[in-house]
Amino acid sequence: GVVYQISGEADGAGGALVKVEVSAMSTVGSFALGSLIVGTFAVGLIALGYLMSSLIMWLGVAAGAAGIAFLVRASRKIEEARAQGRAIAAEALLESEEAAPLATPVALPPQGREGY
Repeated sequence: GVVYQISGEADGAGGALVKVEVSAMSTVGSFALGSLIVGTFAVGLIALGYLMSSLIMWLGVAAGAAGIAFLVRASRKIEEARAQGRAIAAEALLESEEAAPLATPVALPPQGREGY
């Protein structure tokens, strides 16, 4: 997933300065865990193959290569998600600039926290 962090402040001229940060940090931990699992599995198979049979060793090399290809593909998807998140945030900011201003500011209550 992609996390959006939005912060804003008045610019002194009746408008607002809005900063939107797009972060895919929630996927970094799972990506690191996947890298650790793939690396450990491949190295384990290679070590076992070195001790027992060259066929098992080559299976370990193939598993490592497939794991690396999978991780490269996953990192590309993460980068695409970041770029898409930035594009969505930029489009939303442009639409909010072009929208007609409200007569008076409206504060909406938070959703899902009625009992607190």
